[in-house]
Amino acid sequence: MADYTRESYQTREEHSITKSTYVEAVEEMYRLYGRDSTVLNHQTVTYGGFLGIGQKLGVKVTFVPGRSSLPQRPVAQQPVMPQPVSPNYRSAPVKPASAAPTLQESTRTVAANTNSLEEAKKKILNTVPTQVMEDIRYKELVNQIKQLNESLNNYQRGGVVEHPSIQKIQSLLERNEFSPSYIRTMVSRLRRELSVDDLEDFDVVQTSVIYWIAETIKIDDYFTSDDFFTFPQAIILVGPTGVGKTTTVAKLAANCCVSTKFNRENPCRVRLITNDTFRIQGQQQLESYAMWMDIPVSIAEKQDDLKVCFAQYKDRTDLFFVDTFGVSPSDFEKLGEARGLLDFKEIETKVFLTISATTKASDVLNIIKQFTPFEFSGVILTKIDETEKIGNIVSSLYERNMKIALVTNGQIVPGDIQTVTALDLMKYLEGFEVNRERLRQRLSAKKADNKEK
Repeated sequence: MADYTRESYQTREEHSITKSTYVEAVEEMYRLYGRDSTVLNHQTVTYGGFLGIGQKLGVKVTFVPGRSSLPQRPVAQQPVMPQPVSPNYRSAPVKPASAAPTLQESTRTVAANTNSLEEAKKKILNTVPTQVMEDIRYKELVNQIKQLNESLNNYQRGGVVEHPSIQKIQSLLERNEFSPSYIRTMVSRLRRELSVDDLEDFDVVQTSVIYWIAETIKIDDYFTSDDFFTFPQAIILVGPTGVGKTTTVAKLAANCCVSTKFNRENPCRVRLITNDTFRIQGQQQLESYAMWMDIPVSIAEKQDDLKVCFAQYKDRTDLFFVDTFGVSPSDFEKLGEARGLLDFKEIETKVFLTISATTKASDVLNIIKQFTPFEFSGVILTKIDETEKIGNIVSSLYERNMKIALVTNGQIVPGDIQTVTALDLMKYLEGFEVNRERLRQRLSAKKADNKEK
């Protein structure tokens, strides 16, 4: 028979319990330490929460545990001699004391007896005490706050973690040499217009971006319009050195000569003019083309020479094609001189900026900026056959709101020059899977909507 140790009241340690109310705290004290426990004092406190968030008011009860909860010390007893065990004796299995099932055991029991996982989940939640459910929800809220803080910190450090589909699109746009600002525009539009489910489907993301790229490409249809055949007028090509202005002028002239708009009885009367006296080879090249096509050519070194030429031949010429000398965008003196040569009103003129498709985006932007005083109406894109990527051109023209009038893709005269559509230029996108028919339908529908408006 065991006897309890008897200790003085003063040697027992003080304990405390915090609950929402005083009654709950006392009941918890009685349950854990016995009903003979003694309350010393109580006070109102705040408890719970995370980093000061979500704290609530409660009552802290300080008490001394009752003697019934103290550890027992058995009294010394006489040794008991072991008794012999009968050979036929079989000890009965010891039955463990029954205990309340744990939450884990309850979960296994309910799930095993329920065919539907959703039903099992509902049954489990119904068996969980309200206080436990509140703790679970509280922990979920804390985790959400942590995630928001991490996202905010990443954003402030510039380390925003993008969706994998957006990351892939960014990589493809960079590979195609689109400018950083253009890429940011596309990414911003993805975040704004596509849902999370859309972002999970890369085909939807890719199709959207391809369509948006095509939307940003603007086409100048001047050379297919009736305005091009309004006579007399002068088509003037300007641009940096080495972009192919001379060859392009020859192609334009040759195409007018063979155009179905005219016939032998009513041919298009064309005259070539060059003021590129800085390059002897350029002048000789244009004269060679003119001789081969049986087209007259004139040399106009100064502005007065151009005026005389127009005045002298405009009654017997439908189209003048003017090849100007190339100017570096950084040579401001030559730029001013070239612009002065074209300052006349004797004849209707149309100026086009000639840019090589191989020019990097930053240089394209600089060229457009420096040639803006020439008041060009569109861009002729040359040497597109010498590049596999046009992101540099598309993004730069989009940022300056410029239109593409023509492209050249070789050295053959009169061939290798053509008008294009946005759909035509999509074949130069590397790494994108372009569904041309689907894109054509969307662009056609967009064009029809614009006409109705």
